[in-house]
Amino acid sequence: MLRKLVVVIAGVSILVSAALAGESLSPAPPSSRDKGAPAEVASTDSALEALLARMDAKARETKTLQADITVTNTENFSGRQSVRSGKIYVRKPSDLFLDLESPYPRKIWISSDAVTDYRPDLKTGDRVKLAAGAQRPQVIGLSTTADELRQSFNITLAPPNEKPKEYTLTLTPKENVKVDFTSADVEIDAATLLPVSIVQKNKDLDETKTYTFVAVKINPRLSDSLFEPKFPRDADIQEHEGEGWKGP
Repeated sequence: MLRKLVVVIAGVSILVSAALAGESLSPAPPSSRDKGAPAEVASTDSALEALLARMDAKARETKTLQADITVTNTENFSGRQSVRSGKIYVRKPSDLFLDLESPYPRKIWISSDAVTDYRPDLKTGDRVKLAAGAQRPQVIGLSTTADELRQSFNITLAPPNEKPKEYTLTLTPKENVKVDFTSADVEIDAATLLPVSIVQKNKDLDETKTYTFVAVKINPRLSDSLFEPKFPRDADIQEHEGEGWKGP
């Protein structure tokens, strides 16, 4: 169950920027270092840099986030799917609460030093104390910066259409970075500039995990109690120590 994760959000393996600023994504003029490079490559790189810069700018303004979330696991060979849904709450820099309601209740709290995963219907759960120096749970674009993303991922931006409805970022883990996917496509709505979906592909397991986000709210008022693990005294909570946590 325990695995070091570079990017985690409320138990889901990855979440993109809380929001992006509304400036145009038109590429900047080529710099001197672009001389001799194909024009299309230089243009795409400039557009990516502009997008990441706007993610950083918006992240500095974003303190909290709330959204409805659906997680769909697909076995690519058989087509078999499992679907979970609920709500996700984020508080910068590292507090996160995932309240899953379907197909069964499950509550997951993530803080800077621990992950608590609880099943209210069974009154059982696990609490993982994160090891000193372990990578802490992070949220892309909210508690991470573009530079931090580049340390762990190769990032590309799909060339948008003339009037795109969405922008697509593809993240590929660098060598020796331990995550539970081989690539992730992040869809960003062009009108709202909010995350729409994340499609994680695991080629080794031939699986796809899709996260969709709706009713996203930026900087809502969130009670401190949301981020405090709560369960009855007779609940069976197993204590663990480790480098990280794999997520649901």
